[in-house]
Amino acid sequence: VEKLSGIKLNRDTVKRLKKRYFGTAKSVMIRKKEKEKEEKKDEPAEKKKVKVCEPKVERETKETIVKPQYKIVHRGYVDYQDYAVGATKDSRPKELVVTIDLPKCTSAKGLALDVTNRCLELESTEHKYRLDLKLPYKVDEELSSAKFDKKKRQLVVVLLVLPS
Repeated sequence: VEKLSGIKLNRDTVKRLKKRYFGTAKSVMIRKKEKEKEEKKDEPAEKKKVKVCEPKVERETKETIVKPQYKIVHRGYVDYQDYAVGATKDSRPKELVVTIDLPKCTSAKGLALDVTNRCLELESTEHKYRLDLKLPYKVDEELSSAKFDKKKRQLVVVLLVLPS
């Protein structure tokens, strides 16, 4: 250590360990600035190439409306007998939990949520989000609930699944 770092250690306070290594031995790399990088920084601004990106109108219209990421979780009650040999039970869940990530939103203000029999629609005019989601089961739109989590910036929608 003294040779590599150029430091003189006080040998009175050094503890010798019984084990040679704790865990796995890894090589350590100390990096230094290259002379070329320092020289490039000192060059005048005339020699440096600057890329200027011009906004494209077609791209802006497509990027303004964003489809947020979402996750659908089937939630229900499961019994061991449901999976026994010869048992035939519908694997229909009791509820669908839809979690929608909205990283630009800080509150539920400006969000419009519409739930119908087989569809969930979310629209935000303020943050330009739009989601049209076809649901795998028929749901009861009257008994559905939604909650916005400010810390995670997620909208959690719980939908009660109707029996077949």
